[in-house]
Amino acid sequence: MSGVPTKLKELHMKLFRFFGLSHDPFCRPESADDAIITQGMSDTIEQVRSVIDDQRGIATLIGSPGSGKSTIATLATEDRYVIRPLAPTNRMTPGHLYEAILDSTGQPSRRSLEHRARAARDAIQGAISEYGTCTLYIDDAEAVPTETLVAARALREIAGIFAPPISLLLVGSSSLRRRLSSEVSLLGTDAQAEHIEISDISDVAEYLVLACSRAGRAAGDIFSPDGVGAIQGASRTISEMISMVRRCLTFAHDIAEPVITAEIVSASQATARTTAGVQGRAADERMVA
Repeated sequence: MSGVPTKLKELHMKLFRFFGLSHDPFCRPESADDAIITQGMSDTIEQVRSVIDDQRGIATLIGSPGSGKSTIATLATEDRYVIRPLAPTNRMTPGHLYEAILDSTGQPSRRSLEHRARAARDAIQGAISEYGTCTLYIDDAEAVPTETLVAARALREIAGIFAPPISLLLVGSSSLRRRLSSEVSLLGTDAQAEHIEISDISDVAEYLVLACSRAGRAAGDIFSPDGVGAIQGASRTISEMISMVRRCLTFAHDIAEPVITAEIVSASQATARTTAGVQGRAADERMVA
């Protein structure tokens, strides 16, 4: 909750203390290492690791916004040598890609694109020789220009002539898979893309148990079984589930109800819809005025 005004922090803490929680266990983690990892997420992490460690080709991690893709990819690649370009994805040029490789390997920049490309290939080969493996990780890959993805694939193939090929990890939404299927040039002739898809969240109960235990309370003392089921039925992603849990806690606190039941979930959703409708009408009125 860094960056939150002090008075708002106090209100948040009053809310969570009402439920016997020592702190807010549902806040955005400071880093991937602080994230709550369910067994399903752990299995996906191991699946991604298996693909990139075997250097089978191109791994794509597909999921809806808020499904935990970036967290899973970050944890799957920890303790591996990873190059991650951070330029805005929709404006990431091959030059940005080469610069990221040179920067991460401690190599000086080159003036011309051709020299940067050659130096990037040399840097990758050096990294593979030193670390035994190298993963090129591109987030929001569905928005990356075609020429940049082709350049990334070419780096993988060229590096493979001299050493074990680098792993290419592309993270994005379902449109990434459709794009890879339709744009054959992105894959090349011999690279196989292994698609790993993050399904809708199915382990809400486990997530709540882990989250509440971090804050010193048993989830069963706060969430009834039918309440957990209602949250499960209305959530597709981790992000949606957390937003719903926070709304439910706030609603229950306001009516002094210490247990989140299905009735509380339904009532909090109805309140949220009403509030959104009022705000929408107010916005429309301001536009007309």
